[in-house]
Amino acid sequence: MDEFCKLLNIKHPPLVSLQSAIKISSTTPRQDITSLQELPKFMLDRIMMLDCDSRQFPPFLNSAKKKNKFANRLQPKLQKPSGNEAVRIHPMDVFLFLFIQCDLIFRQSFITQVSKCQLSIPLITSRHPTHQPTFYLFSLKTLHKDYLKDDIGRSFSVTQEKLPIISFIRVGECGKSQKSELLNQIIGIPQYFFHRNQMGSTENRYFLNGTVELAWLLPGSELRSEVSIKLTQPCMVLNLRGNAWNYSKQLEFITTVSSLIYVFIPINQCSQEFNAQLSDFYSEFSSKTVFVMYVGESLNQTEVEPNPPEFLEDSSDTILFLEKNSLGKDANSLSSSISLNIHNLPHSMISLEDCVPIARRCNIDIDSNELNLSDCQNTVDNTLCKMLKSLPNNQSECKPLAIVKKSMLPLQGDCWLNWAESKRELHKVVNLENQEIKKDMDKARLCQLESLETPSSLLVDIINHCRTFRESESNFYLIWNLLRNDFDSLSITHLPPLYEEYKKWHKQSYSTDSHSDLTVEQKKKMQVNNQQNLVLAAKNIAESSFGIEHIFRELGQVFEAHQFGTVSQRYVLESSLDYKYITSFTMIAAKLLIGGHAFEIVDGDVNHIATEWVSCVLESLAYCIGLEKKIFVISILGTQSTGKSTLLNTMFGARFPVSSGRCTRGIFMQLIPIEEELQNRLKYDYLVILDTEGLRAPELSINSSYRRDNELATIAVGLGDVTIINMSGEGHSEVQDILQIIVFALIRMKESYSKPRCVFVHQNVPDAHAHTNLIIARSHLIETLDKTTECAAIQEKKDSFYRRFSDVIDFHPEEEVFYFPGLFEGQPPHNKISTGYSERASMLRQYLLECFSNSSDKQFQT
Repeated sequence: MDEFCKLLNIKHPPLVSLQSAIKISSTTPRQDITSLQELPKFMLDRIMMLDCDSRQFPPFLNSAKKKNKFANRLQPKLQKPSGNEAVRIHPMDVFLFLFIQCDLIFRQSFITQVSKCQLSIPLITSRHPTHQPTFYLFSLKTLHKDYLKDDIGRSFSVTQEKLPIISFIRVGECGKSQKSELLNQIIGIPQYFFHRNQMGSTENRYFLNGTVELAWLLPGSELRSEVSIKLTQPCMVLNLRGNAWNYSKQLEFITTVSSLIYVFIPINQCSQEFNAQLSDFYSEFSSKTVFVMYVGESLNQTEVEPNPPEFLEDSSDTILFLEKNSLGKDANSLSSSISLNIHNLPHSMISLEDCVPIARRCNIDIDSNELNLSDCQNTVDNTLCKMLKSLPNNQSECKPLAIVKKSMLPLQGDCWLNWAESKRELHKVVNLENQEIKKDMDKARLCQLESLETPSSLLVDIINHCRTFRESESNFYLIWNLLRNDFDSLSITHLPPLYEEYKKWHKQSYSTDSHSDLTVEQKKKMQVNNQQNLVLAAKNIAESSFGIEHIFRELGQVFEAHQFGTVSQRYVLESSLDYKYITSFTMIAAKLLIGGHAFEIVDGDVNHIATEWVSCVLESLAYCIGLEKKIFVISILGTQSTGKSTLLNTMFGARFPVSSGRCTRGIFMQLIPIEEELQNRLKYDYLVILDTEGLRAPELSINSSYRRDNELATIAVGLGDVTIINMSGEGHSEVQDILQIIVFALIRMKESYSKPRCVFVHQNVPDAHAHTNLIIARSHLIETLDKTTECAAIQEKKDSFYRRFSDVIDFHPEEEVFYFPGLFEGQPPHNKISTGYSERASMLRQYLLECFSNSSDKQFQT
């Protein structure tokens, strides 16, 4: 590791945490690199922004040299610190350096980003060519793969699912086997395994040789791939880099766990000694080995007779010959062999978790041995085990997780809804009615707290986990991340069927008119029935959603009742819970905010802000980061399922939940630090991003939806220095309703620090020249905005102050309308993030950062 750092002219860096990875720095993911030290940060930024080409360096010259017209053809030439001889650094070595340098918690997020880019994932690698290799199981714990089978979407945990394993290795020192490039052809993703024909490839390797990379062959991938492998179930693929003879531990592991092994052999190295070594290997693993003969480097195909080794002369089924310069034909031959063998061979099924004892027998370390992971994992496992004991025995029930949630988090039931409704009414009535409403609120709160006379095992364990906050900061972050991961896994398991049910009724609610054989009365009844079922499906999803935010809702209500409640409420709490740790709840939430976790501001289930709880958390945050720190706020608004959370995650590396099967409910915030050298130029110390629930929810009535959307828009636009209006497609029909809500909200606000800025994002616009071609559409948008503003001002009797949209919101249509292509390229299961999407997200991010230094002196202070 130290030697590699010297090559990059950097000191040995500290471990990369989530907080440091998302920090806004002076470099941008799309700019050219000018020095060796920038390589790791450059690649990390691009991976966090889901750039599928992140493992390829752009052309650059050492800053000490002058650029010339041929600079765009050059790979990075890196100077050794002790001499003048130029050396090249392999992009995969930089990638593996980053992977190894990630801390235990952030490495999981890093791997998730890499997987979204459809790039290979390290399973086994080492910190130094002479060091013990490490099996990275814990790093993959949060990863799930999706695929289609019988037109039904399925998902599995990559560490828990038992699958057959197909491995690919090369023996002999002669390279250029095209092994990785062939695998890309079979998988159907050109950049999945980095290969020698990609930009930046070099023979010099530091970490790469001896690394075992992981991939998956999924049913349905033949629709994407140019070659065809018919699969009835997913298969794992292992790819060992370098000469397998030199890595005995990795080779022993692969031969033990694999159902099928493809061994690439250079024809020109089939010497007597080499053949003897192969013969020994074949005699031990003949039942699952296929040899692949290829023409090695420096030899023409005509110079070598492609004869198999003597011990394979009678085994034509176990040998393939690759033709030189015929990648497509070779890929077809290899895929045909895989299809035949994977179905005919008696193979065993194994999960990556089952591979752990095998790795230990092969003297391979396990990443779960790092820090105090084992103790923390046992603590969390005990918490989850006690919680899941309340699951019903009949797992076929439609919402078992909802039953667990109701019993484990009793404060979030009907009593909480009644309390929130009463508090909302408290701000609408005259003083004479206040006392009655306050009595109703006290009754609702006592109703909540009575359920804590026998507190749930989850709440007791969570309060006990609060002790780690004072005892060990590393254990504190680890335990909360483990809890977050486990709750997300529960959601991934239980929510997809409920979402399928929701989609079904949502589709049917719009198809009533297509039933021409029904009378008007029958259509009305069908529409009412569909709407009722849609509401029920949405309720089931809300009740079955179980994330870390629900834990903090419970802690927030305990905190409010203890700190701001009546004497009787405090008595109930202190007689049932260890109240000594209740005061530390806000500091725990603030620490997790600083550590990169999202924090819920608005409870989306009851559409309410627990104002005392949120205020105290933000006060604790201010205490931790400094009272005078200045914050720039970016919020986002848009209809349901337009990719709001995905856009924020892509731009800023945020952790808003989009991959755990849960849609955003309410409003969440995440804190993004700004690099110190940028703070003076940008005039801010931190960025806060607000992710909001989708507007115009179809399961809500028109009146309920309008009120809810109005409240969400008021908060998002009122707090935001810049608000992103996110839309699907080029049209503006959905914008008018949203903007009317926003304009009403702003006009009604009695005071405002300044006019907020507004940026429009049109998703799924395929035309690369949309910005130029849609000038007429932009003109129509401005007309629509002005009319909306005029109508709102008239209704509010403020038409003398507000005539145009620009009177309410600072808006520049030529600069602040962005058109994004679709998020994905290709078809599932191997569709990748669109390069165009990542590029546009980078451009939008850069524009928003420029808004910092150009903004007026609003500057929210902590």
